[in-house]
Amino acid sequence: MKTLKQAVECLTSFGNAVDFKGLKKLYKKAALLVHSDRAKEHGCSYNMVDLNNAWGMISNNVESALMLIEGSEVLEKARVFANSWKDDPLHEASVPSFYTVETMAKKAWNIVEDGEDGNFVWFNPSKHVTYIKDSNLEYRYYYGGDVISFYDLENSFKTGKECTGFRVCHDRLTDRSFMEIWSEILNEYCETPTPKGVWTWLTSLEMVDNGRYHGKCAEIKVGDSSVRVYEDNVSGNKNFSPFVINRVKPVASMPKKWTVVQLRKILANGQFSKYKQDYYMTDDYAGDAASNFRKGYYQNPLDSYADILTCNHMRVWSNQNEDGTVVLHLGAHSNDGRSLIVDLNNRYPIVDMEAEEAQYLTGDIKLIDAA
Repeated sequence: MKTLKQAVECLTSFGNAVDFKGLKKLYKKAALLVHSDRAKEHGCSYNMVDLNNAWGMISNNVESALMLIEGSEVLEKARVFANSWKDDPLHEASVPSFYTVETMAKKAWNIVEDGEDGNFVWFNPSKHVTYIKDSNLEYRYYYGGDVISFYDLENSFKTGKECTGFRVCHDRLTDRSFMEIWSEILNEYCETPTPKGVWTWLTSLEMVDNGRYHGKCAEIKVGDSSVRVYEDNVSGNKNFSPFVINRVKPVASMPKKWTVVQLRKILANGQFSKYKQDYYMTDDYAGDAASNFRKGYYQNPLDSYADILTCNHMRVWSNQNEDGTVVLHLGAHSNDGRSLIVDLNNRYPIVDMEAEEAQYLTGDIKLIDAA
């Protein structure tokens, strides 16, 4: 028994199965039939060594085994997923998305208009990053790390410029929660308990240089606790902002070799079509198979743009089809496979296209002959 296919053929030669329970019943049935007294009577060509080897391979690769069985629940589910590729409006449409950049930004990121809003949500488990439009700031809370950060987005996407940033870190030397300490900071140190008030306080702090590895920081006492505020300036061309994506210039001509920088440019400008997740795998193979390895089209391509911008190990490579189209393949790891078709003349729409229009675009567009 050398392959999983041979192992499946071994058990299914004794009957039919559509799930793991069915395969187990077949193994038990086969174990009785291959007994030396019954083997010749039933014409069995397998022995217990064969059955045990087959069962060992199948039990360690259940989902893959069921994919090999016609009519199995896993194979049928995979077929449904496969058909869903064709059912997606983006499968036939040439547009990179059915939404404008502004709409995609609102869908992808938590954006608030007013940096002086006293009802600002500081600890939101569903949205750990918030962009504040009128103050041009990024606010981020790292859950489990007791760290809050602020960045000025003025120089985002600018080469040779820096974005000023600060990280507020809890020392964890007391039993008090970071939320409690942060509340005291807002009341005691900030003129107003708002993002704009916090930014004004952060920029007024006197920073002390603590050397190459710690950089500039200030220590703030809050009752019996303390926090450290680190200055954390980052390169503008690596800092994301949903407000000035138009600063990212499109790719002018097809390069000889594709890089991550060029990938970011075409994603920011919509110079592509059919951007999809080809596969994504984790350590949970059964769970991955159940979700069809996350295969599907990116309805909001900008949703992945910020991650690609800050990812230090994104890989990009390309191939050219027989019809001349260039396909880009990308992924952060070997378990992450994505692809898109390059179209340098394509762009995101400037008007949102609703579901009815999206469905219309998947059909043949018939032109009316002039009278």
